[in-house]
Amino acid sequence: MIAEIILIFVSSSCTACEALLPAIWPLMKETQPDLQWAMIVKGKKPFMGFRRHFSLNFLLIAQSAALNDLYQVKQTPYVLLIAKSGDVLAKGLTNTMEHIESILQSRTHSAVRAAFNTVSVATSNTLSH
Repeated sequence: MIAEIILIFVSSSCTACEALLPAIWPLMKETQPDLQWAMIVKGKKPFMGFRRHFSLNFLLIAQSAALNDLYQVKQTPYVLLIAKSGDVLAKGLTNTMEHIESILQSRTHSAVRAAFNTVSVATSNTLSH
């Protein structure tokens, strides 16, 4: 089953990125495997050391202009939450953990909406018979 995906755009020259990354690791461990994490890295200094140090399983992708254009990323650190359907549930510049937590709350809101829609359809089908 495909999990929801968090894309984190970071740059090796971004001090906010480097400051934020250690705080993200516990969240990554807590949410896997329900949430797949991918880090899109720009710059010469890769974040492989962080990956090894914290023994995390996440994708590490070289940042490209095509990815930036596709998701309209202008600055880092930038996070996108992508649903199983491929829809972007939430996105934004994330200079603090509060920003990331706010984006992750979209998962809960999305699940509640999906459950509500399922109940509404079931109720409609029951009422129409």
